Amino acid sequence: MKAVVVEEPGKIAVKEVETPEINDREVLVKVIMSSICNVTDAHIANGTFEGYHDFYPQILGHEVYGEVVEKGKEVQDIRQGDRLVWCSLNGAFCEYVKLDPVSNPIWARVPAAVPHREAPLYEMCHGAYLYMVHPADVKAEEHVLIVGQGPLGLTATMFSALNAKSVITVDTQKTRLEKSLEVGASCTYDRSKMSANEIVAAIEKATGGVNVAFMCIDEDRSPELDAWDMAVKALRPGGRMSGLVVAVKNLRTRLNPNNLIVKNIRLQHLLGQPGDRAVFQQALDFAAQGRVSMAPLVTHEIGFEGVAQALDMTLNRPSEVIKVIVHPS
Repeated sequence: MKAVVVEEPGKIAVKEVETPEINDREVLVKVIMSSICNVTDAHIANGTFEGYHDFYPQILGHEVYGEVVEKGKEVQDIRQGDRLVWCSLNGAFCEYVKLDPVSNPIWARVPAAVPHREAPLYEMCHGAYLYMVHPADVKAEEHVLIVGQGPLGLTATMFSALNAKSVITVDTQKTRLEKSLEVGASCTYDRSKMSANEIVAAIEKATGGVNVAFMCIDEDRSPELDAWDMAVKALRPGGRMSGLVVAVKNLRTRLNPNNLIVKNIRLQHLLGQPGDRAVFQQALDFAAQGRVSMAPLVTHEIGFEGVAQALDMTLNRPSEVIKVIVHPS
């Protein structure tokens, strides 16, 4: 089968590789579409990811959507012909990928009402909804701040808007902030035009301080490296703070721990117990009901040969690119 392989940092090739063989506990999935993760995929390709993907060669990608074409005899919950979306541990930019639903249990069936073109993007609900918005348990009277309006931040925005009184977003890109308003934000602040203190003052004037802050950035691109500090300052005493932060080599940021302590801020990777597959499936059901839609996030569609160029665009032309769909053909 064809696959997009990172042979070493900075070297991407479309190659013929062996089609995966499954054991009795696995299913084989024919990839319908996948999508580029603007952060993780770029850092893997460039050799700046720190963690479990820091090895080469590897098939790139993890946001995958496909149809089950073969199943092991011990698999109970998945049927041949099911359309699934999940975070693949075996790459996504390839023609076939295998899934072990026991060791990788967070997957969801894609309802028929969800268009093919949007389906792989719902993998982001794994981080944005299952592990961030849902366990934060946002109440109807609460205000939410989301720092970073890349794809993950935009996904967190649309799901937070289902419950929150207001969703306030911050980014450095005008087009991302405009998209933020389109998918559910109440108001936005442009960090490239306002200081962190100016943004905090505006938030406090409008809301009295936010109840929840989600950090959806990989690297702090503010000149003062104060994105985290800004979020803590914007929180009310006793506020909650979470986020999905990618492990990046030589990461730099600044945070005054005194503000965390004095305000008694609850800072956790998961604001509560981690969710389960039913919560991930709930996100797809919201999409089927028309309560959320990933369609506004899709800006480009490519084949395997276009992956390297698309990754370069996500890094160097963020005002033009939000999400890129990858077709196997």
